[in-house]
Amino acid sequence: MIHDSDASPLFALCALARVSLGAAAVSIATVHDEGLRYVAADGAGADEIVGTILPPGAGIGGFVAATGQSLSVRDPVSDPRFARDVGERTGYVPNAIQCVAVHDVDGDVAAVLSILDRGSPTPTGGHGATRVIDLVVDLAEALIGAVDDDEIDLEGRLAALGPNERLRATDVVTAVLDAFEP
Repeated sequence: MIHDSDASPLFALCALARVSLGAAAVSIATVHDEGLRYVAADGAGADEIVGTILPPGAGIGGFVAATGQSLSVRDPVSDPRFARDVGERTGYVPNAIQCVAVHDVDGDVAAVLSILDRGSPTPTGGHGATRVIDLVVDLAEALIGAVDDDEIDLEGRLAALGPNERLRATDVVTAVLDAFEP
């Protein structure tokens, strides 16, 4: 599938986040007046979710966009906020979903990062994965123009990671930055 060249770094970020986190799928949806617009994804149902627009507040991602509160749901099918019809339409209904708010410089939610059925590939388990997610969110903010470059301390975040986590995160950062080069 050929993607819009402006969104290609976001597709690369989704792919790298999915692999780094051992997830079935990762997507990024930007916040608009008409709701959440899925602009990039990788993994199960990726081709089907891109271009989908959820009305404001719809789905777990819509809840995160409306409240700014990141959320992990282990059994989304039983959660009344879950947009099951969207999962069925994409051909993938997750067993777990984590949605993380991506903020702009004013602190408003600019996008939502969704991670479906995340594994635990990092040696330190969830704690290391949380650090990787934080780094992915920082990169997403930069890629969608949500924050100024001066406000992202990627070097400081990488330095705070343990050796194994730093190696995994450095690989993600390097691959995303390589995607910008012609």
